[in-house]
Amino acid sequence: MTSQFFVGLSVALTIDVTNSSYTMQGHQQWIAEVQFLGVLEHPNLVKLLGYCATDGERGIQRLLVYEYMQNRSLEDHLFNKAVPVVPWRTRLKIILGAAQGMAYLHEGLEVQVIYRDFKSSNVLLDENFCARLSDFGLAREGPAGDRSHVSTAVRHALDFNSHGLIVNT
Repeated sequence: MTSQFFVGLSVALTIDVTNSSYTMQGHQQWIAEVQFLGVLEHPNLVKLLGYCATDGERGIQRLLVYEYMQNRSLEDHLFNKAVPVVPWRTRLKIILGAAQGMAYLHEGLEVQVIYRDFKSSNVLLDENFCARLSDFGLAREGPAGDRSHVSTAVRHALDFNSHGLIVNT
């Protein structure tokens, strides 16, 4: 469940609270998110501001706090009729920003990061429609040293559908 909270007059946050039945896969994805976004910094990656986890009477609860993305996701602007359509110039800006984020992950670090969940709902848009890649739960470190292969099999894309790839205009 993702909730939007407004704190004060100038700071806005998006808080992602996970309170589902505990699974090892969910925990591993939460850990990956914290590990990657806790150290990676780039204008086209969402900022992780904080996190915590607790094991209480209601089960394991995990919390991630991201910077607030005023213009929601690219998916919202492409497929949600209630959200204004973005002009082509802005779409190109968004595509370029997402590509710059991917290039940073693949080429801008000592160790490559394989981002295995690229889709329009994971491209968040700030107040100026600058693209920020989000959801690093499926990300993996790329091959290093004498390793030539890392599994890039999709592990969890239950909400994936073809409109994430094809836009009818």
